[in-house]
Amino acid sequence: MPLLRPRFQSFSPLFHESPPPVWEDDFNAKELDAKKWNASGGARIVDGKLQIEVTPKDKPGFWNGSWVNSSKKFTHGQGYFEASIRAVQTKGRGWVTYGVRNEDMSKVPSASFRFSFTGADKISPDLDIVDDAGSHRLSPKENVIPMDGGKSYKKFLTYGLQWTDKNYIWYVEGRQVHKLSRPIPSAPMFIESGVLAVDPTTGKKVTFSDDFTGEAVDETKWTMPGNRETATLVKGGKDKVLRISLRKAEDMIQWNGVTTNGKFEQMYGYFEASIKMPAYKGHTAIFRLGPSDEKATPNIMVLFEGLGADQIMPWARKNDDSGQRDFRPEGKLTQFLKAGEAAKKFNTYGLLWTEKSFTWFINGKKVHQVDKQDTAKPMRVQLAHRVAEFERPNLNLKQLPDDMDVDWVKVWK
Repeated sequence: MPLLRPRFQSFSPLFHESPPPVWEDDFNAKELDAKKWNASGGARIVDGKLQIEVTPKDKPGFWNGSWVNSSKKFTHGQGYFEASIRAVQTKGRGWVTYGVRNEDMSKVPSASFRFSFTGADKISPDLDIVDDAGSHRLSPKENVIPMDGGKSYKKFLTYGLQWTDKNYIWYVEGRQVHKLSRPIPSAPMFIESGVLAVDPTTGKKVTFSDDFTGEAVDETKWTMPGNRETATLVKGGKDKVLRISLRKAEDMIQWNGVTTNGKFEQMYGYFEASIKMPAYKGHTAIFRLGPSDEKATPNIMVLFEGLGADQIMPWARKNDDSGQRDFRPEGKLTQFLKAGEAAKKFNTYGLLWTEKSFTWFINGKKVHQVDKQDTAKPMRVQLAHRVAEFERPNLNLKQLPDDMDVDWVKVWK
């Protein structure tokens, strides 16, 4: 996210004639001015602009955020703060913020107010306020900054924040877009901007893991409800992998795999597996969370299905007294990876379960989300390879073996 010319002015942007800014940075130097800014991560000057980028973690598909701020170097009381910004384009990979805040957010009153850019022209004016009643985050329920056609990420626009003795006011290109009247702190504020990366493991500890490095499936962690000979450890990945294959049978209808049923279950957290999916149609690889008793309703099953031919389906099925309801992305099938990648290499498939929603990730990128369902109970992990009756006509026996390989499984909470 390039950021150009943040400045502080002690006047309203609605005035036609204004004094020059009392503080600014045009980023014309070769390096970031350490007298004006604190910085972390991927913040650097590129062609006269400040570029703030995410940096890769050692975990494939996930990223560290980066930021700059003027804490302890420039703070000011009421006035107008403005920056020219070209925001992020892609939705679901993280978000960008530009705002001002008090140094000590534990004091009453104190505040942090900003613009939040989440990609795809989505921009929100947000306020965090600490008052006598506690800490609150205030964001408009409706989209108050209409923008489309890539305007926010194709060109630089000015974003202004005005702090008066009565109000917090947000401007885009000099036009007021939002206003709130809340307690106003007397302490000065500093400028901050950053790129925050999506990482569902942040702040969580590993509660379950298996790297499949033993001689056989670890039966202290897994049970094998299907044909035991179809779940084996073989050489692959960095060391060994769990291979779930199909057994030869007259009708080929089968369900093989492993599950943590009776060994491990958890409510809420992040569940992830590194999987190489089958290449062909006619059978399905499954990474699923589900209840230990699927007959007890209400319940929900949350899963990835590898359907072959580069098709991955993230979806959920809720069961209650009214019947079944499926939650799928728009379109029956979605290709989230490049041609051949699902079957030729290991990709990470993640399921984030919170009190508010279920979110699906592929290689760290959000691909689907379902709002909270009233089915909160611990769920088990299941890895399976299936041939269902409806799939059998598409199964070509000459294309076998076409296995499901799992490099590792990890769960955080």
